Amino acid sequence: MRRCPIYRHEGFRQLAEHFFQEMLRRDPLAATCLGEHQYDGLLPEVGAEAVEKEIAFHRAMRDAFNALPERELSLDERLDRAVMLHLCQQALFFQEDLRRWRLGSDLATMIGDSLFLLFVRDFAPLAHRMESIVSRLKAVPMFLMAGRTLFQDVPALWGELFLESAARLPDLLDAIGIAIKGQVPAPLQQDYANAAAGACKALDQFQNWFRHAIMPQAHGDWALGAGPFQALLQIRRLGFVPAELRDLGDTSLRRAHDRLDQMGHRLVGSGTRPRPEARKEAFARIRSKCPPTFEQALAAYRDAVARSRAFVEMTKFATLPGEETLEIVETPSYMTHLIPFAAYLSPERTSRPQKGIYLVTRSPGQDLSRHNYADISNTSVHEGYPGHHLQLSLANLHPGRLRAFASSVELCEGWALYCEEAMKHRGYEASEENLFIQTADECWRAARVLIDVNIHQKTWTFDQGTQFLIENTQMDEAAARAEMHRYTLTPGYPLSYLVGKHLLQAIKDDLRREFAGDFTDLDFHDLVLGEGSIPLFLGHEFYPQMLREILKAGPARQGT
Repeated sequence: MRRCPIYRHEGFRQLAEHFFQEMLRRDPLAATCLGEHQYDGLLPEVGAEAVEKEIAFHRAMRDAFNALPERELSLDERLDRAVMLHLCQQALFFQEDLRRWRLGSDLATMIGDSLFLLFVRDFAPLAHRMESIVSRLKAVPMFLMAGRTLFQDVPALWGELFLESAARLPDLLDAIGIAIKGQVPAPLQQDYANAAAGACKALDQFQNWFRHAIMPQAHGDWALGAGPFQALLQIRRLGFVPAELRDLGDTSLRRAHDRLDQMGHRLVGSGTRPRPEARKEAFARIRSKCPPTFEQALAAYRDAVARSRAFVEMTKFATLPGEETLEIVETPSYMTHLIPFAAYLSPERTSRPQKGIYLVTRSPGQDLSRHNYADISNTSVHEGYPGHHLQLSLANLHPGRLRAFASSVELCEGWALYCEEAMKHRGYEASEENLFIQTADECWRAARVLIDVNIHQKTWTFDQGTQFLIENTQMDEAAARAEMHRYTLTPGYPLSYLVGKHLLQAIKDDLRREFAGDFTDLDFHDLVLGEGSIPLFLGHEFYPQMLREILKAGPARQGT
C-alpha cells in the first residue's frame, strides 16, 4: 500500500538532478552502492584538498536548497528539500566544524568495499565486473598516496585499526584471484594478478610509512567531548540531551535485566540461585544449541530468513515488494575486525530483483556459540525480514532521486529493533529461549546508549566501555573490543538503535491517537517502509499528511 509521490517543480527537478549526478561523480563507491555503474573503474578522490572541495559543495547545495520556494513545492519535494538540508548540515558539522577528517580514514576498508561490491553483486557478467575491479586496483597506489594528507591528528587506537585493515586487505585480493580462475579469459586473469600485485606493493609501502611517520605521533583524540556531542544531538534533532539519554539507557537496561533474570530462572529450573548465576547458565544452555559447523550455520541463517519472510507475508505485517531476494554470505576477512557478528549490504537502487547481502562473521577458532539457533532467529529478523532488507529494499523503490541519499540511522536501526519486539508480540518464534535472546539483545542496545554517551563525553575510557559491554551482554572480549572500535569511529550511531525505536513508537502512538479506528499497523508499517530512511523528526512532521492520503485513497490503494 504505497502512496504515489508527486514531483512537479521544474527548479526542484533541476537541482535534484544536479545534486544526484554530482554525488555520484564525487564518490564512485557511493555510485556503485546505488547501482549507478558509470564510475565503477574509479576510486573516490581523497585527501585534505578533496575534503575542502566537499565542504564547498555542501555549502553550495545547502544554499541552493534553501533558496527553493518552499510554498511552491509538493509535499514530497518539501520533504526531500528538508532531507537534503539536514544531510548538508551534518556533513558540514563533521567536516568543517569538528574537522574530524584530520583524525584519518580507513583507506584500506574503502578499497576493499569498492572491490567487494563489484565482485559479489551479479549486475553484469563477471568479466565486465573484473575489468572495473582491475581499474580500481590500478588506482590504489595514487589513492593511498593522496590519502596521506588526511592523517594529521590520528588517535593511536584508530592507527592500529587502519594498519589492521591494510594488513587484511590482501586476503580479499587472494580470494578474488582464486575465485576467477577458469571463469574469465586468461589475459584478464593476468591483468588482475598484475594489478593486485601492484596494489599489495602500495599497501606495504603505505603500512611502512604509517608505522614510522604517523604512529609515533599518534596522539589524537577520537572522543568528541561534551560540547561537540551535545551539538551532534542538536543537529540530528533527536529530542534528547545527554542526561535524558542516560536515563533512557539506564531504565531500559534495568527493565531488560529484570526480565532476563526472570526468564533465566525459568530456563534453568531454579528460583533460588543467584541471578547472575542463573542468567549465565541460561546463556550457556542456549549457546550450546548451535550448528556443528560454520557452513551449517550459514544454512541455518538461510532457513531463518525464509521463515521470517513467510511470517511477514502470512500475518500481513507489511506489504512485500514484488521482486526481492536476500543472499547470506560469509563476512570477508578484511571486515571482521569491525563486524564481529553480522551486517547487511543493501541492494542496488535500480536492480530488479532487489538483492540484499546478509554478511555473517565466522567466529574465532571453532566456537559456534555466537551462532546458536535463538540468536540466528532474532538476528535474521533484524537484518532480513522485516528489518533492514525489507526496509531498504522498499526504500529503493521510491521514485524520488534524492530519497536515495536519505540515510537516517535512527530510522534504519530503530526500525530493525522495533521489528524484533513487534515480531515476538505477534508470536513469531516466541519460545522461552528465543525471548531470552531477544531480551538479551535489548540489554545490548540499552548498553550501547550508555557507552555512546559516556565514551564520547569522556566520562568513560575505552576499556571501561568494553568492560561494561561484556558485563551487560555476556559478549566475549574479542567481540566486545571489535564493537567498541566501531563505536569510537561513529559517534551517535550506537545510541540510534534504542533511540530510533523509542521515537518510532512515539510517532506510531501519536498517529494511532489521531486516526483512531482508521489506524492499522499495516498502514503504519507500509508508510514507514515506503517513504525511505528519512530522519524521524521529519517523519513526525510529514507522516500524518501522508497517512491521510493513504487512507483517503481507500480500497483503491489495495495492491498498489
